[in-house]
Amino acid sequence: MGLLIRWAVMIVAVFVAVYVGRALGFDIGSVNGTMDFGSIALFAAVLGIVNAFIGPVLKLLSFPLALMTFGLISLVINAVLFLLAAWLVPSFQAGGFLGALVGSIIVSIVSAVLSSVVPK
Repeated sequence: MGLLIRWAVMIVAVFVAVYVGRALGFDIGSVNGTMDFGSIALFAAVLGIVNAFIGPVLKLLSFPLALMTFGLISLVINAVLFLLAAWLVPSFQAGGFLGALVGSIIVSIVSAVLSSVVPK
């Protein structure tokens, strides 16, 4: 049951990122321009899988760089993971690197807030 709750939190976080990203002028979301729930749900699942398997490897490999940049490289890594997930889901677009950076920051903030509120 915990996996479904985390997926639901990720879906809400991606939905908020798409909504806020478009309000800020970034082209984040479905390719056809609509807020397609299926694309958002699939993207949330793929983003969770990419973050679970590839994210720790990239963060481990970039540890020396993280020390030199005081952890700011993690923003770049999260944006790259966001772009990778968008590349794997053809019906979702990240809006370039800057859009992926904004989207990954919004997803991180919203999922952290929701995870602290939603019971496990």
